Amino acid sequence: MSSHMRDRSGSHRGTNQVAVRSHNERLILSLARQFGSLTKPQAVRETGLSINAIAVIFRALEEEGFLIRGEPVRGKVGQPTVPVRLNPEARRYFGLKIGRRSTDLVLVDFTGQLLGSQTIEHRFPDPDHVFGFATEAMERILCETGLSKENIHGFATAMPSEIWSWSSELGIPQTEMDRWRSLDVTDSLNALVPWDVTVVNDATAACQGELTFCGDGKTRDILYLFIGTMIGGGLVLNGSVFQGRSGRAGGLGPLRVARPGGSTSRLLDQASLFVLEKRLRAGGITPVSPGRSDFWRNHPDLTGPWLQDASAALTQTILSSLSLIDFEVVIIDGSIPPQIRSIIVDQTRAEFVLQDLQGLVLPEFRAGQLGPLARAVGAAATSLNAQYGIDQSAL
Repeated sequence: MSSHMRDRSGSHRGTNQVAVRSHNERLILSLARQFGSLTKPQAVRETGLSINAIAVIFRALEEEGFLIRGEPVRGKVGQPTVPVRLNPEARRYFGLKIGRRSTDLVLVDFTGQLLGSQTIEHRFPDPDHVFGFATEAMERILCETGLSKENIHGFATAMPSEIWSWSSELGIPQTEMDRWRSLDVTDSLNALVPWDVTVVNDATAACQGELTFCGDGKTRDILYLFIGTMIGGGLVLNGSVFQGRSGRAGGLGPLRVARPGGSTSRLLDQASLFVLEKRLRAGGITPVSPGRSDFWRNHPDLTGPWLQDASAALTQTILSSLSLIDFEVVIIDGSIPPQIRSIIVDQTRAEFVLQDLQGLVLPEFRAGQLGPLARAVGAAATSLNAQYGIDQSAL
């Protein structure tokens, strides 16, 4: 091990060995993403690498178009420092989200900025319709942005791991959803696009998107919850998304939570949007997309109680999760307007502090920043991280 390497308690680590040059380059890109701009002295402090090693990496990444030089910072002792930042045009990625009620396609640049998006809503996802939308939406986005397929560097798909499950709860014919059970989504999409397609769990992808494009780079352990048609979640452990052996780690929907009166039910039966949808339909109301503010504003007599039920169920889920892993931060996002997301976060936090917290450390509660497109953006982030992210357990 290089004498320049130092232990930063599992945070940023680097080495001067040629054999892991790729890791060191990924590390610098990660730091530039975290800080927005990065100087060589700053990189030396964060990684423990020598100034010569940092200079070589900076030069290589600049020459390859990943980093852009900023204006020199003067006024300090010695030579002015020249910060670098990520080049947004270095890479671009498509992210597709296949959901039970809607499908999204997004294109993001290397910094996570949204370059284009297309969305369709449906009662249930028909494979032919979904794949047709994906190819047409891709062409529309490319046309609108003036880009070609040669300018795109990855394509990933986020979808529920068992999209055919819970059809009865959603009022979807099981025969329609069973088409997905025998379908190889990866092969189907590989036949339509020129990139190798990766398929990931939708809530895990949303978690990855939040961590990659909105993370502070300091928080190591996060419990992530996404309120969609069916609620899901993700885990960040030691600064990286933990997928588990099946890719479904953090899928908290089946977790049992208490109901008023002493009975129990699954978290998904209290904090999923399909529950609110069913209540609206029972009241003779045809619900619009939950991402629209009028969905919530027009029927407070039904949306208000659901918000209370969801917050209470989320509180129990978070409490149980903290008993297992000492999460620093809890992030709640969803296919909901920002103001509704803030209400859920505030209500859940207020409910949580009233619980018996002996033996637990109170986490910080945050609202997610990606909203309804989080899963599609997260799919794109999955491609980016596979190519240029760092694996905290790699070295």
